[in-house]
Amino acid sequence: MKTFCVCPVLQVADLSQALAYYRDVLGFEQEFAYGEPPFYGAVKLGEASVHLASPSAQAARRGLGSAYFFCDNVDAYYAKIVSKGATVTSALADQPYAMRDFQVKDPDGNLLGFGHSLEESAKS
Repeated sequence: MKTFCVCPVLQVADLSQALAYYRDVLGFEQEFAYGEPPFYGAVKLGEASVHLASPSAQAARRGLGSAYFFCDNVDAYYAKIVSKGATVTSALADQPYAMRDFQVKDPDGNLLGFGHSLEESAKS
């Protein structure tokens, strides 16, 4: 078996508000939103997707999700989203695990990490 990607599903209190935050603050593109009002949607940054689900039987788990995005040019992205009001929980820094990364939380408390390999950037 060969896997190609993973798509986390994060529980959110208000899907419309969450979609706006991911789009307007974090720079994601909205892929879709289903329902009236929308109760399930997806956003994408580059090739990475995150699905968002509004309150349901699993609503008690809201804010306990996390996702890590492997990317390039993390410094420019960090500056861009901080200027738009992203809630940083761990500032951009080189880490002992050979990554340069940072972490933000969305309005529901879900944690999103963004980083690139220090070994890969040393080769460039």
